[in-house]
Amino acid sequence: MSDTPTLADANTFEALVDKHEREARQDAPRSCATCRALWIVAERAAALRDATQRREAVEALHEHRVRDHRDEEAAR
Repeated sequence: MSDTPTLADANTFEALVDKHEREARQDAPRSCATCRALWIVAERAAALRDATQRREAVEALHEHRVRDHRDEEAAR
């Protein structure tokens, strides 16, 4: 079996990228660029079945939210 992605994989990845770009634009007023970037990395890793990268991205997102958005969460 080859490591070369198939056309179906490429189309799935393109659809995922489009979805995240659209969602990032919609969520822009509610989330920071770092949150969006980490979430996109986690979702792309999940689509590519890279569990290690996904876990690291999710952990980084949680750490970022605790560190940089603690006051915002308390105000809600």
